[in-house]
Amino acid sequence: MIQNDFVSFLVLLKLHIAIKTCFLLYLLCSVSALVAAQQIQNNSFEIPDTTRAQSKNWSTFNQGYIISIDSTVAHTGKHSAKIIKKGNAFYDGVTQTINYIPKQATRLILTGYVKTDGPNNYRAGLFIRVHNKDGTILILNTEDKEINEPNASGEWKKHSIEIYVPLNTTKIVAGGSLSANGIAWFDDLELQSVVIKDTAKADIAGKYLLEAYDIIRKNALRKDSVNLPAIFSEASKVAGPAKSPADCYDAVVFMLNGLGDHHSSLWTPEEYNSFKNNKNPGSGNIAWPSATLLNDSIGYIIIPYLRSNNDTITHLYADTLHQQIRKIDSSKKIIGWVVDLRKNLGGSWLNMVAAIGPILGEGIAGYTVDQYGKKKSWGYRNHCGFERDTCEVFVNRSYDLKNIHPRVAIITSNSTTSAGEVITIAFKSRNNTKSFGQATYGVATNKLIYPLSDGACITLAVAGFADRTGFVYPNKIVPDIIVEDDPSTKQDEIIMAALNWITRISF
Repeated sequence: MIQNDFVSFLVLLKLHIAIKTCFLLYLLCSVSALVAAQQIQNNSFEIPDTTRAQSKNWSTFNQGYIISIDSTVAHTGKHSAKIIKKGNAFYDGVTQTINYIPKQATRLILTGYVKTDGPNNYRAGLFIRVHNKDGTILILNTEDKEINEPNASGEWKKHSIEIYVPLNTTKIVAGGSLSANGIAWFDDLELQSVVIKDTAKADIAGKYLLEAYDIIRKNALRKDSVNLPAIFSEASKVAGPAKSPADCYDAVVFMLNGLGDHHSSLWTPEEYNSFKNNKNPGSGNIAWPSATLLNDSIGYIIIPYLRSNNDTITHLYADTLHQQIRKIDSSKKIIGWVVDLRKNLGGSWLNMVAAIGPILGEGIAGYTVDQYGKKKSWGYRNHCGFERDTCEVFVNRSYDLKNIHPRVAIITSNSTTSAGEVITIAFKSRNNTKSFGQATYGVATNKLIYPLSDGACITLAVAGFADRTGFVYPNKIVPDIIVEDDPSTKQDEIIMAALNWITRISF
């Protein structure tokens, strides 16, 4: 059981019609002709405006980054879009919306140039989002082909991304975004639309597509909420004249996107093997949980992202936090605890339950609920993170609080994702608890791994998460008190609100 966390990274673009048929045939063997599409206005950011994006026809997501037009840096022309991270924001970007109704099966290819001030290129890239007439997101692709490649500081690098456009598309949102510390520039973005031939697949590819479809049809949380046969029919067009399983990956991703859970994904054989074999078993890249003291009487806990298949690391994650809690609680009179989940992008949720167990308290903290409404309890008991009364994560160096029913303030943000949201849910309806900050990302679903015949795997959302009252959280989790941190001040307004609440109710 794993959590594959993925977050929506958003970015910029320029729309353009090309007639270079030979070049497109080289890129995509299923291409038959180019489809005319509306030209995006001001696609090189040369025309200024008074909007937050500071460039005509462009908009932003208002996620707490500094967006501007840079007149000193450009790939071509005189300007580029510039994004700088500030505060604890998750992401931001510049976007443009295009009305687009395809007349036949179409693929979009977005290209553009990205530059960063350091080797954080994996957090700066392109995206495309496809909507229907109701505004529903049909497909979201943030899998930029260059997003995982290192980029030397100060160098422009060409990026590209592709997406299939269903026939019920009415609108496309596309652009460029940043979700890391530092600065990113974007310039010269182009979007080409390409017709896809509905040609036959080789037997091996056809069987592979059916294999993936069968897994989704039997196990997906949202299998009864969408028209799976229609999605499969569209996915067959995406696969085109596929000759191998790898040729079907885009089609499998299309089916997963069609579920609308925004969490299910495909891992290539290389990605799956890396996870299974744990090629990086060391702890050097692990962000460990921490507990420190605030105001000499309040414990402050940070629970970070955790994704590892190494038993030593996953158990040490919980042991580490227990020992830090012990150090604070055994030496001071603690009146309450602040649990900060703002940078928790997900991972191994039961390890996090075990880690925060002393603060959470003993007993059932929530339930997983599958597509049939079947519930499985989970929580913390006898120094274990348990699921359905089975101890899954035992804490070897455990600690029990002196005050087993402490006051707890939970802090969340737009970056609180997946497993981070599970911990948020664990504290819902708990006595002496209140949440602060911003709404979470909105993918609180439990995922399982389903291997495919070529060594790839599907990580599929199979259940939702409910709190201890049985309420299932289908979307973002809104805190009890919404607070926004002001990056212009030295203090953290969200932590201050949490401290004030704990201090006030302590007397």
